[in-house]
Amino acid sequence: MTLVRPAHACLVAASDAAIRQVRQGTALAFEPLAEAADAFAAAVAAAPDAMRWVQAVHANHAAAPNPAIAAATCLAEFGRALGMDRAALRDLALIGVLGDIGKALLPREVLEHPGVLAPSQYALLKQHVTIGLDILSRAGTIPPAVMRGVAEHHERLDGSGYPNGLRAGAIGLHGRMAAIADSFGAITAARAYANPLPAQEALAALYEWSGSLFCRDLVEQFVLATGAFPVGTLVELQTGEVAAVVGRRPGSRVQPKLVVMTGADKGPPSSRGANSRTAAQAGHGHSVSIARGLPAGAFGLRLRDYFSAQT
Repeated sequence: MTLVRPAHACLVAASDAAIRQVRQGTALAFEPLAEAADAFAAAVAAAPDAMRWVQAVHANHAAAPNPAIAAATCLAEFGRALGMDRAALRDLALIGVLGDIGKALLPREVLEHPGVLAPSQYALLKQHVTIGLDILSRAGTIPPAVMRGVAEHHERLDGSGYPNGLRAGAIGLHGRMAAIADSFGAITAARAYANPLPAQEALAALYEWSGSLFCRDLVEQFVLATGAFPVGTLVELQTGEVAAVVGRRPGSRVQPKLVVMTGADKGPPSSRGANSRTAAQAGHGHSVSIARGLPAGAFGLRLRDYFSAQT
């Protein structure tokens, strides 16, 4: 955790600065972003679960969390699981940070619209990709893999994506990975027009859409990388207690390490001293299992209340 928190904070600061630069009409400074992404990639390579936990707490704690950092975390972790080197993890983190940079110039009423967008609004929203590419083209020398990943993160295998309606093999690896990670982040986050899905349901949805929208092999790898209960998510135990996933047992995706946050009645747990468990353990030594995943913020619970105990 020593390197993870500073690396995360540095990428948040660099990303927030980039958004400010775009909104102020000044050239985006790419070098600070690249340096922050490189340190971030190194931290993810060394401790992916710790980075996912720090990101989850940040998303709960920040007044206006930057969704680009969640995308960067997800993509870098995905690349690590596929055995990619540090340079590739840096590029993936940059794709996560810069994929939606064009939205910084779109009207707030479009981005925060509470219902289905009108056709004209949706057409405007889709322009964020080409707007973003134009911004990046004036930001200096951007790695080609990053530019292509940004260009293709909304493309879909069946040609239904945008901006170019690319199909199957015409979409590069980084673009196919970014499409999966971006969609997962979107449907597990609270939005003006939809409630967040638990990670389990989101992963099931991605698998259902694989083969038509997403590469099935990559979706399967993404599910394995993320785990059935990703670090930083909430779960309800069969006992009725609610717990936060704070780690994973080596070699297991279904028995994560948990911190119990409530009692069975959703009130305070009876014993703070015995609230760190695996999914196969319960209070007082009884065996339990996870009953279901929960969306972020379920029962009004905040990960930040347990942050100091885990860092």
